[in-house]
Amino acid sequence: MLSVQISTRDALYAAYLAFVPDGGIFIPGTGDYRLGTIISLQLRLPDTTTWLSTSAQVIWITPPTASDQIAGIGVQFTGQTAARIKQQIEQCLADQLHSDQPTHTL
Repeated sequence: MLSVQISTRDALYAAYLAFVPDGGIFIPGTGDYRLGTIISLQLRLPDTTTWLSTSAQVIWITPPTASDQIAGIGVQFTGQTAARIKQQIEQCLADQLHSDQPTHTL
């Protein structure tokens, strides 16, 4: 189980992978993950007190040795709750989704 609390909308914007079908997020850090691995994910969005639970598949890995990039994993939401979580994230980011502000993926 991986628990991720995102405390600000700017941090959520930087982590959100809008281009991924069913949505996803980039999770900074290091760990022993492999592409295709399915993980259990608990996600807490800004300004909320509840945890959202879903499964997610590791779709990329940025190793600690990558120059000029933050180490971490990109995960795609999977399972029955994926669409609902994507919708909640996009509601939270409604005024930022088309921003020119850089993200972890650009």
